[in-house]
Amino acid sequence: MNDPGRFEVAAWLAFTEAGMDPYPAAYLVTFLLTSDEPITTRSIEGVLLQSTTDLPMMVAPRGHADRVRRKAPEAIARADDDERAWLARSATLIAALIKFVPEDNWLGVQITLDLLKIEGWADTILRVADRIGASLRDTNFPPAEGPLSRAAKRLLRELRAKK
Repeated sequence: MNDPGRFEVAAWLAFTEAGMDPYPAAYLVTFLLTSDEPITTRSIEGVLLQSTTDLPMMVAPRGHADRVRRKAPEAIARADDDERAWLARSATLIAALIKFVPEDNWLGVQITLDLLKIEGWADTILRVADRIGASLRDTNFPPAEGPLSRAAKRLLRELRAKK
């Protein structure tokens, strides 16, 4: 797949196959892959973390996410056999990475990263990992500012109800 947006398409495919709805998956792709700006992480009431980033001047988050949401299924549908195979391998490896990291399965992470590099993901993975790592280095996160989103309020209610 020679499309410069192929990494966005593969990540969107991985996230939707993992159970995310198409638009949240598109927003996550936009957050992770569209910007090179630092990620800022803040604490919401010491229970949740909220991470944000700035996007390039010409990129509107909602517009870009909508484009990813529309483009990804179209790109997948028109892909030839080799492109579909690359997408499937990439999506499977991203899903494995998402599984292995919280399990602290560092051998699985290393093998998965090595395989992603073979698929051409080296620069993209390093850029995303550097941004995420830098945002999580300081574990004393400042409190989030401003009003909470509906999603954050819902998550807080759900977490409190479990206690």
